[in-house]
Amino acid sequence: MYKKKKNINNNNDTFPKNIFYLKKYSKIKNKFKNFKKGFKNLNILFKKVKNINLKYNILLPIYKISKRNYNKINKLFKLKINKKNVNYLYLKYLIYKGAKKKYIKINDIIKKRIIKELKIIKYKKFVNYFLIVYDLIKTAKKLDIYVGPGRGSVAGSIIAYCLNITKIDPIKFKLIFERFLNNERIKLPDIDIDLEDKGRKKLLLYIYYKYGGNVANIITYNKIGAKTAIKDVSRVFYLSFKEANKLSKMINNNFTLKQILSKKNNILVFKKKLSLSKFNNILKIRKIYNDKNSIKSKILKYAKHLEGLIRCIGIHACGIIITSKKLFNYIPLMYNNKNNNLLLTQYDKKCIENIGLLKIDLLALKTLNIIKNSLLEIRNNKKSINFNLYDYNTYKLFNSSKTIGIFQFDSDNIRIILNIMKPNWFKDLIAINALYRPGTINNLYEYLLRKKNKKIIHYEIKDIKKYLIETYGLTLYQEQVILIARKLSGISNTDADLLREAIGKKNINKLNLIKKNFFKKAIKKGYLLNKLNKIWRSWENFVLYAFNKAHATCYSYISYQTGYLKINYPIEFMCTLLNNNIKNKNKIESFINEAKRLKIKILPPDINISKYNFIIEKKIYIRSGLGIINNLGEKTVKKIAKNKPFKSLTDFLNKIKIKIINKKVIKSLILSGAFDSFKIKRYIYFLKYKNDLNVINYLLLKKKKNKKIDKIINKILKIKNKINKQYIKLYYINKQKKILGYYVKLHPLYYYKLEIIYLKLNNLKQKYYKNNKFYYFYGIIKKIYNNNNNYYILIEDNLYQKKKLFINNNLYNKNIIKLYNIIVIKCYFIYNNIKILNILDINDIFNYYKLMLLTININIIINYKKIIKKFLYFKKIYKGKQKIYILIYYFNNIYKKIIINNIKINRNILIFLNKHKNIKYSLL
Repeated sequence: MYKKKKNINNNNDTFPKNIFYLKKYSKIKNKFKNFKKGFKNLNILFKKVKNINLKYNILLPIYKISKRNYNKINKLFKLKINKKNVNYLYLKYLIYKGAKKKYIKINDIIKKRIIKELKIIKYKKFVNYFLIVYDLIKTAKKLDIYVGPGRGSVAGSIIAYCLNITKIDPIKFKLIFERFLNNERIKLPDIDIDLEDKGRKKLLLYIYYKYGGNVANIITYNKIGAKTAIKDVSRVFYLSFKEANKLSKMINNNFTLKQILSKKNNILVFKKKLSLSKFNNILKIRKIYNDKNSIKSKILKYAKHLEGLIRCIGIHACGIIITSKKLFNYIPLMYNNKNNNLLLTQYDKKCIENIGLLKIDLLALKTLNIIKNSLLEIRNNKKSINFNLYDYNTYKLFNSSKTIGIFQFDSDNIRIILNIMKPNWFKDLIAINALYRPGTINNLYEYLLRKKNKKIIHYEIKDIKKYLIETYGLTLYQEQVILIARKLSGISNTDADLLREAIGKKNINKLNLIKKNFFKKAIKKGYLLNKLNKIWRSWENFVLYAFNKAHATCYSYISYQTGYLKINYPIEFMCTLLNNNIKNKNKIESFINEAKRLKIKILPPDINISKYNFIIEKKIYIRSGLGIINNLGEKTVKKIAKNKPFKSLTDFLNKIKIKIINKKVIKSLILSGAFDSFKIKRYIYFLKYKNDLNVINYLLLKKKKNKKIDKIINKILKIKNKINKQYIKLYYINKQKKILGYYVKLHPLYYYKLEIIYLKLNNLKQKYYKNNKFYYFYGIIKKIYNNNNNYYILIEDNLYQKKKLFINNNLYNKNIIKLYNIIVIKCYFIYNNIKILNILDINDIFNYYKLMLLTININIIINYKKIIKKFLYFKKIYKGKQKIYILIYYFNNIYKKIIINNIKINRNILIFLNKHKNIKYSLL
């Protein structure tokens, strides 16, 4: 092993000699003369290495049926049961048993569908596959794991529906089995299982217990990307991190380095697909690469060769494989580094599918956790629930687009679409779910126009109307292609699915074969060639982005469930939603604001009442959990819970050791409001007391020395302090927000909404500002920066918009520019820049005006004398140097003028005027 020596330029490690390269066989043999046996053994090993052609052969494990179920089948079918048909008969028994529960009457349509699907499943030898998945879902429900309604094209199977693998009725929603499985399909179809995130581990333990050494995780091979390759090579060439980062950022994620640097690729290809700034980066990268003498050109050259090579291995997030025999009979294995008890395949996902091994994806879906816990809360509150797909209030919610926290309908853009589309039925939710995807925006716009009757819906052939009527004449779903192709040409569902696949994958050879067959049969049935051509062209344009209706239906059902819970059981749903995102501070703030909009009162954390999570209190409030507080972990919360209740701060400090809970934690608890029940105001803990220590630090110091602190606290409470109560309150509201991540009550600026509205103060949205105009905008000071006596402030408005501003020394006032103070800035907007002219405390904003002008119309306000009396009373209590002019009108003529001198205009006068909306006023 060679020692590494440090490079003087930038302290990178490098090897000292130029010997690390692949050498000739003769050189190596001379170097290792004493290891002749090693060379012989190596030759033996080489002879053992063979090339194997992996053949596809379905290697499903056999589902074992219990004796009890075996006897049931024997009695029911009265046939000679053998090992070959027992599983098929058991599956058949389960299907019809499930069908009786799902349908009131099993009519001919249902019977035919079951028989058809069973035929294909038996022919394809997938009986055991269905039984294994059935067993997994049945076990999951026994283990109290919430399972999703289905995922992907399996929802098109009536057998899956009868076996409770899915919760979606394929007949009701017109879903097709052939999209999932057909006679032509060779590979195993995917039956992915969505589970609540906390239940996935339980089900995995069951699988490991049942199948033992026949189960393994799937390996993933992580490859070197273009940006990583550039950074890695840059380190070897001693290029600075800044320069390497700058170079890597020029690479567009949609293209490889080989594509970008290849001369074969015309530059116009990039121009069509990229924005101007991204296209300019491509030009710069090519220019750097063409300068062959530069270091950056060499970096790009080597990075191009490294890109796509395997960097490291990982574990597939949700996939596992199950086999009938021990895994080493089929594939090479290795031990999982994270858990040595679990095996890991050396073949990746594609290889495993190609050799016919059973791969099952168990996906953890957080939303299912939300639904499950919401249902538990509803039952705890002794309420009943039934998800009804025709609930008026739920569609009203989707119509209003107030869908924050709703699965798949949470983003800003989809809420805009909801607001335009106004979904009235479940089919509309399915359509939005299918359309709101990359590449389908044009289809979405077309769909909206047709739904709103702004565009005429035209059907090329009347016979296809029944398949397209629900989507207003557009081909949105892959299932529609299959149905239309079958109707027009009479081809089988299998051939129609192959057509759908060929169009989606743009397989030209397959398309040409199917196209001939399709046109030939359709013309025979009497359809016109020009109309068939139009339908085919529309498929080529739209089907590339057509979505799987079965999957869209499943996920729309989850969306509907969350919407139903939110509108009908808001407190239970919001509490669960908050708990599910307790570690995500960005989302928590949004959900807290949504809860407030739903008129749910949020309570601060309480050291005696709160648990780790949010809890429902008195069935009408949500109490914040201790887990939301910064610096407080789950272990600390458990230690606090063991010692509850706490009568006072002294009791808390006596019961909890300072070694367990440090200063940071105690300060966080104070600022969060968790100690408010001790009836000591938050600011008192941080007042300076003795030896330059604040109260809390002094108390903790005394506690360390085992001194009694009761008397000290009583002394502190008796001390009278001259403080600005309004500012202190504002300061600690913002400190609480910093600790929790949200305002427990309303946003502090809400209390100044009268000033904002009636004084026409502006928020920080720069789009509204015009050049060469004066503006007054408002905000809370969130940060103050001092850079060599150059002051900058970061302010935030009530829409959570932020802006960093430079403050001239002549405008800097310590009494106004202080943390968490609310200010109003008078500025002049010039050349898209803000020139600050004055900074005011929002509480002093009225001092800026000289007079107030009121106009009262006697015809509307009969009791105007009472109003004048009120203003004369204001003069007595609010003395100042301002004036109020009152003009009293009678039939558009001035009846009387009253001038009130030496008064101070303030927000209380504004509140009074706001109650009397017929009084017009202005400040001058």
